[in-house]
Amino acid sequence: MNLRLEEMHESSHSGQHDYSLYALYTEGEEEMVVGRIMYTLYENAIHVGMVEVLPEYKRKGIGKALYRKMHGLHHTCTFPRSGWYTDEGKLIRLWFEREVLRTCDLKRDGRVLFTGHENDCFRKLHRVQSQSAHWAIKYEGYSIEPIQVIG
Repeated sequence: MNLRLEEMHESSHSGQHDYSLYALYTEGEEEMVVGRIMYTLYENAIHVGMVEVLPEYKRKGIGKALYRKMHGLHHTCTFPRSGWYTDEGKLIRLWFEREVLRTCDLKRDGRVLFTGHENDCFRKLHRVQSQSAHWAIKYEGYSIEPIQVIG
C-alpha cells in the first residue's frame, strides 16, 4: 500500500490551532483520502477530536500511522484524554498510550517523584532542576523508567 500522510492547519483562534492529518492512498495516477485524524493544539496540549478510516481500509494500520505521525509532529506536547470515545476509539487510544506515549515513573535515587506519560516525565524533569534532562539522568540520580500499564 502506497500511503502518504499530510497535515493541514485548518484554522486558529484565541491561541487554539485546529489540524487535520490525512492518510492518502496512491495507486497509479490516482490519490484518495482513506483516513484522517482531526485534532486541536491548545496550550501545548493535543486534543483529538476524531479519527476516521474508510471501512475497506480498516485494520490495515492506517489509524495507528495517523496517531504516530501526529505524535511525531507534536512530540513536545501533552496528549490528555478528552471527550467521548467509540469502542474502536477506546482501543486505538489504549494502543497509543501503551505503545507510543508509554507510562513512566520519574525517579530520583530510586524514589518515584511523578508517574505519567513519557513526554510529561521529561517536561516535569525540566521544571525540577536547571540542567538538561540528559544531564540530570546521567549525573544527578534521575531516571525515567517505563512501567506496566494494566487495562
